[in-house]
Amino acid sequence: MAYHDNFMKDMVVEMKKKFDKYWDEYSLKLAIALVFDPRYKLTLVEWAFQKIATLDPLACDMSFRVKSSLVRLFNEYNTMDAADIETPTPSSSYVGPAELVEFSAFKSAMLIDSYGKS
Repeated sequence: MAYHDNFMKDMVVEMKKKFDKYWDEYSLKLAIALVFDPRYKLTLVEWAFQKIATLDPLACDMSFRVKSSLVRLFNEYNTMDAADIETPTPSSSYVGPAELVEFSAFKSAMLIDSYGKS
């Protein structure tokens, strides 16, 4: 049984390395893409990184990195010539899972909190 345990342990370690590599490489890009979904915008990104912050200390910084990347992206877009900007053609959009109850509660709490601050 010890061989099987070592085999599984080694496989898990390798899988974790690959996951960490791709998470580090793509999490910012995926978060930025998610912001452009009009159903979720930045609130889902903030909620998701808040959820994983207890597991990954670097997640606390990710919301800031997403916001600053979006600002840089907008500033670059703002300096572009109108002739250089392509208008995308409409395509069928994917409708995400209907059961985002926890996210909806978070979004409602954010709304209530923002009203309390004014």
